[in-house]
Amino acid sequence: MIKSSQRKKSLIIPFMHRYFCFFLIVVVLFAEFLGACSAKNEEVIDMQTTVSIESIDFEKSFFKPGKSVNWKVVLKSNSIVELELVTRITYLSEVLEEKSQIISFGPGNESIEMSWLPPTNTPRGYGLDCRLDSLQGETLAEHFSAFDVLERWTQHPRYGFLTDFSPERESTDALDTLLKFHINGLQFYDWMYRHEQYLTDQEPYIDPLGRQLSLKTVEKLIDAAHQRNMAAMPYTAVYAASISFYETHKDWAVYQPDGTPHYFGENFLVIMDPRPGSLWTSHLLDEFENILTKTNFDGIHLDQYGAPKQGYDVHGNIFSLEQPLADLIDATHVIVDQQRGEDGAVIFNAVTNWPIDVVAPSQEDIVYIEVWSPYTSFNDLSNMVLQGQELGGGKPVVLAAYIDPFYETNALLIDA
Repeated sequence: MIKSSQRKKSLIIPFMHRYFCFFLIVVVLFAEFLGACSAKNEEVIDMQTTVSIESIDFEKSFFKPGKSVNWKVVLKSNSIVELELVTRITYLSEVLEEKSQIISFGPGNESIEMSWLPPTNTPRGYGLDCRLDSLQGETLAEHFSAFDVLERWTQHPRYGFLTDFSPERESTDALDTLLKFHINGLQFYDWMYRHEQYLTDQEPYIDPLGRQLSLKTVEKLIDAAHQRNMAAMPYTAVYAASISFYETHKDWAVYQPDGTPHYFGENFLVIMDPRPGSLWTSHLLDEFENILTKTNFDGIHLDQYGAPKQGYDVHGNIFSLEQPLADLIDATHVIVDQQRGEDGAVIFNAVTNWPIDVVAPSQEDIVYIEVWSPYTSFNDLSNMVLQGQELGGGKPVVLAAYIDPFYETNALLIDA
């Protein structure tokens, strides 16, 4: 889907279920939540020697019950040192394990591979604290992080996105960056051939904006995501079709009172009828099944544009789109369940918190809200999270809240 220039995608901001309710607007705050910051990561031992804990790097974005949690601690010293590495694992205020080992390393970096078998309780998040002590007991460096033990990623979603699917893309390094923030779900934004036809036999192919994209690149990124325990979710639009498709399916469209179709953009897309049993809905569900049959995507991400909220069919009958959107979520989940089982997921975008009353209690796995005016304050974000959790019966809430790119201060803050 191609949206207006206002809808520049930034990191999509997750909110936990009832146990956690953080407001994470920029990547900097996100990193603080994940514990990926160092309170005291470098210390001068003497006039010539410095040591630091450079990072704690996890193998996966989350770990499943009964599976070993694996990570490495990256240390650095400018000379040979002998120190004590102390590792502590906590659940809230409870210390579950603390162990230490004497290590010699330097000069340069040293990676220490470590692992721990967690309890089977889920969903749970654990703290991981590492420190370097001198043999005399003085703390020289510290680093803090955290990890999740989950049955599936939708229990505690941290939702990110990818946008580059060009044939020239070779590197998957971006996923390693996302892994540092424990991102466990990825929306593949605008990956498709057309809004009404997601896959094509062409390779590479030209998308609606004239960009050259590659399904091979998409598949490579899906595989790279799975290696890191990240779900790969294909972007889809619930009622968007190209002008050329509309011209041959005019009876499938949603119309305005004057009999003209609802357009999105400047004659870019036409809004189609998503009601249960409509010819468009039947076509779209077949497309979803085709996606899941021919790719390794993990579910379906459903988008809508927030308008129109009601429309007319080709015969002039008026109808509301609220309940049809909820019905489409449920119908999509039937297909995802058939193709992916309990590990599959369906996510729907409640643009400007609409129609949250009917979609939150539907079969969607996450309450996902794209935030726009009039929701402009932190209090609004809080209220949306609490409302979404209540209407969704405790489902986790994800807010897509975008920083205005035209204010210099915002850009400087994100880049800081």
